[in-house]
Amino acid sequence: MRLLLEERQVLVALEKDLAATSTEQERSQFLMIGAKAKSIIVQCATDKHLDIIKDSTTDKNMIKSLGDVFERESVFTKLTLKKKSSTMKCCTGEKLEESLIH
Repeated sequence: MRLLLEERQVLVALEKDLAATSTEQERSQFLMIGAKAKSIIVQCATDKHLDIIKDSTTDKNMIKSLGDVFERESVFTKLTLKKKSSTMKCCTGEKLEESLIH
């Protein structure tokens, strides 16, 4: 998601605070970028994930809500994922993408 927001040049909305804007023009531009970011996030979310972000009023809150559900930051989880990824095998003659899907 962050890569898409960066590609669309609206990632700054997640990294900067509205309070940091000093002029009315900066504030207006920041709000416009935030609105674009929210739109992109909503368009990328599946129907079942829209429920997670429906109560969020800002793009930052949307990303935080999604992160709370999908990001796993415990040491145990990281070790488990590292172990699983180190034992993965690709079937001979099969593309890596196909192997990951199965």
